[in-house]
Amino acid sequence: MPNLYSPLIYLLLFVHLCHSSGHLELTIKSPWIQQAAVGLYQPSAPFGNIHSLILHGNEQQTLRFPVNFTENAKVVITVGGSPNFGLQNSRFETVVVPENGKVLTPEDVPAPFNAFRIAFECDANFHGEHCAQMCNEQVAEQYGKRCNTAGFPSCPRGFMGRECTDPIRQELCPCKNGGQCATSFLSNSQEVPLCECPRGFFGPICQSEKTVEKVEIKTEYTPELRYVPQIIAKHYESMKMRNELIASVKKRVNISVDRSRRRMV
Repeated sequence: MPNLYSPLIYLLLFVHLCHSSGHLELTIKSPWIQQAAVGLYQPSAPFGNIHSLILHGNEQQTLRFPVNFTENAKVVITVGGSPNFGLQNSRFETVVVPENGKVLTPEDVPAPFNAFRIAFECDANFHGEHCAQMCNEQVAEQYGKRCNTAGFPSCPRGFMGRECTDPIRQELCPCKNGGQCATSFLSNSQEVPLCECPRGFFGPICQSEKTVEKVEIKTEYTPELRYVPQIIAKHYESMKMRNELIASVKKRVNISVDRSRRRMV
Protein backbone atom coordinates (compact mmCIF):
# COMPACT_ATOMS: atom_id res chain seq x y z
CA MET A 1 0.00 0.00 0.00
CA PRO A 2 1.37 3.49 -0.83
CA ASN A 3 2.65 5.56 2.03
CA LEU A 4 -0.22 7.76 3.24
CA TYR A 5 2.14 10.01 5.15
CA SER A 6 3.94 11.44 2.13
CA PRO A 7 3.66 15.25 2.25
CA LEU A 8 2.80 15.28 -1.45
CA ILE A 9 -0.06 12.86 -0.91
CA TYR A 10 -1.40 15.02 1.90
CA LEU A 11 -1.26 18.03 -0.39
CA LEU A 12 -3.40 16.16 -2.91
CA LEU A 13 -5.67 14.61 -0.32
CA PHE A 14 -6.91 17.47 1.79
CA VAL A 15 -6.53 21.19 2.28
CA HIS A 16 -8.36 23.94 4.15
CA LEU A 17 -9.63 26.58 1.76
CA CYS A 18 -10.22 30.28 2.27
CA HIS A 19 -13.48 29.93 0.32
CA SER A 20 -16.30 27.40 0.42
CA SER A 21 -17.70 25.15 -2.27
CA GLY A 22 -21.30 24.12 -1.91
CA HIS A 23 -24.79 24.79 -3.16
CA LEU A 24 -28.34 25.66 -2.16
CA GLU A 25 -31.16 23.53 -3.54
CA LEU A 26 -34.65 25.01 -3.76
CA THR A 27 -37.56 22.66 -4.44
CA ILE A 28 -40.97 24.17 -5.19
CA LYS A 29 -44.29 23.05 -6.64
CA SER A 30 -47.61 24.67 -7.50
CA PRO A 31 -50.96 23.09 -8.41
CA TRP A 32 -51.22 25.50 -11.36
CA ILE A 33 -49.23 26.38 -14.46
CA GLN A 34 -47.43 29.65 -13.78
CA GLN A 35 -44.33 31.55 -14.79
CA ALA A 36 -41.79 32.16 -12.05
CA ALA A 37 -38.30 33.54 -11.48
CA VAL A 38 -35.99 32.58 -8.60
CA GLY A 39 -32.98 34.63 -7.56
CA LEU A 40 -30.23 34.02 -5.00
CA TYR A 41 -28.43 37.08 -3.62
CA GLN A 42 -25.38 37.39 -1.33
CA PRO A 43 -23.05 40.29 -0.44
CA SER A 44 -20.38 38.80 -2.69
CA ALA A 45 -22.93 38.47 -5.54
CA PRO A 46 -25.24 41.50 -5.17
CA PHE A 47 -26.61 41.19 -8.72
CA GLY A 48 -27.81 37.70 -7.96
CA ASN A 49 -28.03 34.38 -9.74
CA ILE A 50 -31.46 34.23 -11.38
CA HIS A 51 -33.32 31.31 -12.96
CA SER A 52 -36.60 31.52 -14.88
CA LEU A 53 -38.97 28.56 -14.98
CA ILE A 54 -42.54 27.50 -15.61
CA LEU A 55 -44.35 25.83 -12.73
CA HIS A 56 -46.35 23.00 -14.26
CA GLY A 57 -49.41 21.76 -12.43
CA ASN A 58 -48.24 19.63 -9.48
CA GLU A 59 -44.81 18.99 -11.01
CA GLN A 60 -42.00 19.31 -8.47
CA GLN A 61 -39.02 21.34 -9.67
CA THR A 62 -35.58 21.69 -8.07
CA LEU A 63 -33.10 24.49 -8.74
CA ARG A 64 -29.47 24.45 -7.63
CA PHE A 65 -27.45 27.58 -6.90
CA PRO A 66 -23.76 27.84 -5.96
CA VAL A 67 -23.53 29.53 -2.58
CA ASN A 68 -20.89 31.13 -0.37
CA PHE A 69 -21.30 29.44 3.02
CA THR A 70 -19.68 32.36 4.85
CA GLU A 71 -22.51 34.78 3.95
CA ASN A 72 -26.25 34.87 4.47
CA ALA A 73 -28.27 34.06 1.37
CA LYS A 74 -31.44 35.82 0.25
CA VAL A 75 -33.87 33.82 -1.88
CA VAL A 76 -36.43 35.79 -3.91
CA ILE A 77 -39.25 34.08 -5.82
CA THR A 78 -41.49 36.05 -8.19
CA VAL A 79 -44.59 34.31 -9.53
CA GLY A 80 -46.79 35.51 -12.40
CA GLY A 81 -50.57 35.71 -12.42
CA SER A 82 -52.55 33.45 -10.08
CA PRO A 83 -56.16 33.80 -11.28
CA ASN A 84 -57.29 31.12 -8.84
CA PHE A 85 -56.39 33.56 -6.06
CA GLY A 86 -57.26 36.79 -7.85
CA LEU A 87 -53.62 37.87 -8.10
CA GLN A 88 -51.69 39.58 -10.86
CA ASN A 89 -48.37 38.48 -9.35
CA SER A 90 -46.74 37.47 -6.09
CA ARG A 91 -43.30 37.94 -4.56
CA PHE A 92 -41.70 35.88 -1.78
CA GLU A 93 -38.44 36.63 0.02
CA THR A 94 -36.53 34.83 2.75
CA VAL A 95 -33.01 35.09 4.19
CA VAL A 96 -31.27 31.92 5.35
CA VAL A 97 -27.92 31.05 6.95
CA PRO A 98 -26.00 28.46 4.89
CA GLU A 99 -24.87 25.35 6.74
CA ASN A 100 -23.90 21.99 5.30
CA GLY A 101 -26.71 19.47 5.73
CA LYS A 102 -29.33 22.02 6.71
CA VAL A 103 -32.83 21.26 5.41
CA LEU A 104 -35.62 23.79 5.84
CA THR A 105 -39.07 22.31 5.28
CA PRO A 106 -42.01 24.50 6.35
CA GLU A 107 -45.18 22.88 7.65
CA ASP A 108 -47.30 25.31 5.64
CA VAL A 109 -46.39 27.45 2.66
CA PRO A 110 -47.94 30.60 1.22
CA ALA A 111 -50.08 30.02 -1.86
CA PRO A 112 -49.74 29.49 -4.76
CA PHE A 113 -47.15 26.91 -3.60
CA ASN A 114 -48.03 23.52 -2.17
CA ALA A 115 -44.41 22.37 -1.77
CA PHE A 116 -41.32 24.26 -0.63
CA ARG A 117 -37.92 23.15 0.63
CA ILE A 118 -34.44 24.68 0.95
CA ALA A 119 -31.43 22.41 1.44
CA PHE A 120 -27.69 23.07 1.68
CA GLU A 121 -24.98 20.60 0.67
CA CYS A 122 -21.27 20.64 0.00
CA ASP A 123 -19.98 19.92 -3.48
CA ALA A 124 -18.12 16.67 -4.09
CA ASN A 125 -14.91 16.38 -2.04
CA PHE A 126 -15.79 19.35 0.19
CA HIS A 127 -16.67 18.90 3.84
CA GLY A 128 -17.33 20.70 7.09
CA GLU A 129 -20.06 23.03 8.31
CA HIS A 130 -19.08 25.68 5.77
CA CYS A 131 -17.79 23.33 3.03
CA ALA A 132 -14.31 24.86 3.34
CA GLN A 133 -12.37 21.63 3.94
CA MET A 134 -11.38 19.70 0.82
CA CYS A 135 -10.68 15.98 1.03
CA ASN A 136 -10.41 13.95 -2.17
CA GLU A 137 -12.50 10.80 -1.74
CA GLN A 138 -10.90 8.97 -4.68
CA VAL A 139 -7.37 9.61 -3.46
CA ALA A 140 -8.37 8.54 0.06
CA GLU A 141 -9.80 5.25 -1.26
CA GLN A 142 -6.56 4.51 -3.09
CA TYR A 143 -4.82 4.57 0.29
CA GLY A 144 -7.44 2.50 2.09
CA LYS A 145 -8.90 5.55 3.79
CA ARG A 146 -12.06 7.65 3.56
CA CYS A 147 -12.90 11.30 4.17
CA ASN A 148 -14.73 11.83 7.45
CA THR A 149 -17.36 14.50 8.12
CA ALA A 150 -14.68 16.97 9.23
CA GLY A 151 -12.93 16.65 5.87
CA PHE A 152 -9.84 14.73 7.00
CA PRO A 153 -8.64 11.26 5.92
CA SER A 154 -9.84 8.56 8.27
CA CYS A 155 -9.91 4.78 8.53
CA PRO A 156 -13.04 2.91 7.46
CA ARG A 157 -15.68 3.05 10.19
CA GLY A 158 -14.87 0.85 13.15
CA PHE A 159 -11.10 0.84 12.61
CA MET A 160 -8.05 2.90 13.50
CA GLY A 161 -4.25 2.76 13.31
CA ARG A 162 -1.74 3.49 10.60
CA GLU A 163 -2.86 0.50 8.54
CA CYS A 164 -6.49 0.71 9.73
CA THR A 165 -6.36 -2.82 11.13
CA ASP A 166 -7.03 -2.08 14.81
CA PRO A 167 -10.62 -1.99 16.10
CA ILE A 168 -11.45 1.51 17.23
CA ARG A 169 -11.62 2.01 20.99
CA GLN A 170 -14.92 3.65 21.87
CA GLU A 171 -13.46 5.17 25.03
CA LEU A 172 -11.42 7.49 22.79
CA CYS A 173 -14.56 9.47 22.01
CA PRO A 174 -17.68 8.66 24.06
CA CYS A 175 -20.11 9.97 21.46
CA LYS A 176 -23.71 10.71 22.40
CA ASN A 177 -26.98 10.87 20.48
CA GLY A 178 -25.99 8.31 17.88
CA GLY A 179 -22.59 9.81 17.08
CA GLN A 180 -19.92 7.45 15.73
CA CYS A 181 -16.33 7.35 16.93
CA ALA A 182 -13.71 7.86 14.24
CA THR A 183 -10.20 9.21 13.87
CA SER A 184 -8.56 11.85 11.69
CA PHE A 185 -5.07 11.74 10.17
CA LEU A 186 -3.72 15.27 10.32
CA SER A 187 -0.99 16.74 8.12
CA ASN A 188 1.65 15.89 10.72
CA SER A 189 0.57 12.22 10.44
CA GLN A 190 -0.92 12.37 13.95
CA GLU A 191 -4.10 10.33 14.43
CA VAL A 192 -6.68 12.06 16.61
CA PRO A 193 -10.18 10.87 17.65
CA LEU A 194 -13.41 12.64 16.84
CA CYS A 195 -17.16 12.05 16.93
CA GLU A 196 -19.08 12.08 13.66
CA CYS A 197 -22.45 13.51 14.64
CA PRO A 198 -25.79 12.68 13.02
CA ARG A 199 -27.82 15.48 11.50
CA GLY A 200 -29.32 17.70 14.17
CA PHE A 201 -26.51 17.32 16.74
CA PHE A 202 -23.12 18.96 17.23
CA GLY A 203 -20.30 19.36 19.74
CA PRO A 204 -17.12 17.40 20.56
CA ILE A 205 -19.21 14.36 21.57
CA CYS A 206 -22.47 15.28 19.77
CA GLN A 207 -23.91 16.40 23.09
CA SER A 208 -25.80 19.44 21.80
CA GLU A 209 -28.98 19.46 19.73
CA LYS A 210 -29.51 22.13 17.12
CA THR A 211 -32.57 24.23 17.77
CA VAL A 212 -35.47 24.66 15.40
CA GLU A 213 -34.74 27.50 13.06
CA LYS A 214 -37.40 30.09 12.38
CA VAL A 215 -37.32 31.77 9.00
CA GLU A 216 -39.47 34.69 8.02
CA ILE A 217 -40.92 34.62 4.53
CA LYS A 218 -41.99 38.06 3.42
CA THR A 219 -44.84 38.17 0.93
CA GLU A 220 -45.93 40.86 -1.48
CA TYR A 221 -49.16 40.38 -3.45
CA THR A 222 -50.57 42.45 -6.31
CA PRO A 223 -54.31 41.67 -6.57
CA GLU A 224 -56.47 41.95 -9.65
CA LEU A 225 -58.39 45.19 -10.09
CA ARG A 226 -61.79 43.52 -9.68
CA TYR A 227 -61.15 42.85 -5.98
CA VAL A 228 -61.80 45.41 -3.25
CA PRO A 229 -59.33 45.70 -0.32
CA GLN A 230 -61.74 44.29 2.29
CA ILE A 231 -62.23 41.09 0.34
CA ILE A 232 -58.52 40.81 -0.43
CA ALA A 233 -57.48 41.20 3.22
CA LYS A 234 -59.74 38.32 4.24
CA HIS A 235 -58.58 36.31 1.24
CA TYR A 236 -54.89 36.66 2.15
CA GLU A 237 -55.36 35.44 5.72
CA SER A 238 -56.21 31.95 4.47
CA MET A 239 -53.58 31.79 1.74
CA LYS A 240 -51.50 28.96 3.17
CA MET A 241 -51.24 25.44 1.87
CA ARG A 242 -49.97 22.24 3.45
CA ASN A 243 -46.37 21.53 2.43
CA GLU A 244 -46.19 18.21 0.60
CA LEU A 245 -42.43 17.95 1.20
CA ILE A 246 -42.60 17.55 4.97
CA ALA A 247 -39.93 14.99 5.86
CA SER A 248 -38.58 13.35 9.01
CA VAL A 249 -35.65 15.68 9.64
CA LYS A 250 -34.38 17.25 12.81
CA LYS A 251 -34.55 20.75 11.44
CA ARG A 252 -37.96 22.32 10.98
CA VAL A 253 -38.80 25.85 9.96
CA ASN A 254 -41.81 27.88 11.07
CA ILE A 255 -43.16 30.36 8.58
CA SER A 256 -43.91 33.85 9.79
CA VAL A 257 -45.66 35.71 6.99
CA ASP A 258 -45.04 39.44 6.97
CA ARG A 259 -48.06 41.12 5.39
CA SER A 260 -46.86 44.64 6.06
CA ARG A 261 -45.60 44.86 2.49
CA ARG A 262 -48.97 43.96 0.94
CA ARG A 263 -49.83 46.33 -1.87
CA MET A 264 -53.34 47.34 -2.79
CA VAL A 265 -54.21 48.32 -6.31
